[in-house]
Amino acid sequence: MSRPLEFPRPFNWDHNYWLCRCEGFRVDAPTGRLGLVEAVRFGSRLDRPDELLVRGGLFGNRRLVVAVSDVQKVVPREERVVLLCAPQPNRHDRLTRLRPHTRHAEKQKAARLNR
Repeated sequence: MSRPLEFPRPFNWDHNYWLCRCEGFRVDAPTGRLGLVEAVRFGSRLDRPDELLVRGGLFGNRRLVVAVSDVQKVVPREERVVLLCAPQPNRHDRLTRLRPHTRHAEKQKAARLNR
């Protein structure tokens, strides 16, 4: 006689299962929509991600890194991730986006001075 099958994890899919598979899901915070999950980053464990990379903004040019501990729930049927709180805008991110523009302006200024 054979034994009944036992699965290593419960048959119903839990929070960690859907966190691993939430690429493309919409991300909502209490303040509104943030964007879409672009990537899931693993670091400390293989069965649960550490961070979600979220792409948002009007043209999809803003990226946010959201810690998994900030996720309140994952709603698979709606393909939606709900956060506990809105991530704080990082001043460093703004500076990083402005850096190429300032370099270009510096080059133009140097070219004018060399004439």
